[in-house]
Amino acid sequence: MASPEAGGAAAILHAIQHSPISVELNFKVQSKKLIKSLTTDLQKCEDTDWAGIETDHLLKPIVACLRGRGTKCTFQRIADTENLKMKEALEMLGHTQDQENPTELLTDIPPEYRVSGLKLSKGTQRSFYRAIKGKRKAPDREKTTIMMGRTKCEAEVLAGRTTTDTEIWNSLCHIDLTRTTRDFLWRCMHQAYKAGEYWRNIPNFEHRAICQHCQVDDNLDHILTECEAPGREILWNLAKRLWEMKGYQWPEISLGRVLACGFTEVEDANGKRDRGADRLYRILVSETAHLIWKLCCTRVIERGSDPTCYLHLRLPFLGTFRVNSFPRVK
Repeated sequence: MASPEAGGAAAILHAIQHSPISVELNFKVQSKKLIKSLTTDLQKCEDTDWAGIETDHLLKPIVACLRGRGTKCTFQRIADTENLKMKEALEMLGHTQDQENPTELLTDIPPEYRVSGLKLSKGTQRSFYRAIKGKRKAPDREKTTIMMGRTKCEAEVLAGRTTTDTEIWNSLCHIDLTRTTRDFLWRCMHQAYKAGEYWRNIPNFEHRAICQHCQVDDNLDHILTECEAPGREILWNLAKRLWEMKGYQWPEISLGRVLACGFTEVEDANGKRDRGADRLYRILVSETAHLIWKLCCTRVIERGSDPTCYLHLRLPFLGTFRVNSFPRVK
């Protein structure tokens, strides 16, 4: 899904390219950021080679087209989305998008209006890094793409709307999460942990690709939501018990639900948003999943998958206990 800035920039470019060169143009735009990029911040954007601006592929041809016109062009910011003209414009936009052969935007920039490169006198370490990073687009990882799709589905259920990749990545760095938990969720999204298939290519460690307790293929889904080894079920049941003490129903946990916990929106009995419950749910789900992963690493790597060993856990609200001797929570 395109951002509001990208949609507005595409509309401006389309209007400029299909308007007579002698006609004055007055654009009514909702995005303040878009207007600043084309007016007050234009010189700064060009000096830094549009570093950090995602819509530069549209803004550059807009600037080139405007410089090729000999008439006045103004931008006006509007905030009233209920305006009748705005409704008509949105209906027209929807009609053009439904066409089988929509008009393509021309993003080629004439050589005489092409401004590229970053000025050394205006650059900073941050701007140079952004410029270099922008030129080197990282290839898409198949595992990350699959996990992103699963997380989006769960996020849509929690938030009640469609989410973007950027929103998903930002939710993994939610302020309610600790730094170690954020790192854990980020690695889970990339499936970067050494689990399951990873060990099949490591000589003398192929046995770790199989869960020694359940005798099935091992992976993050199995470790967090299915494994019958001591500890996992106990920890989720403890989290469930604490959540139900707030008067809410505990959902079915999956890896996608864990990664989408930042989109949680809980409503109380009166239909109002309970932000305290939102925060509690995010902390419960993310911290419990992280603790189960650490428990698995301790059992498999440090204890050699010994199911009879006693693992000691330290929980802030429970103190220290032995997993194998802890009573089963019904």
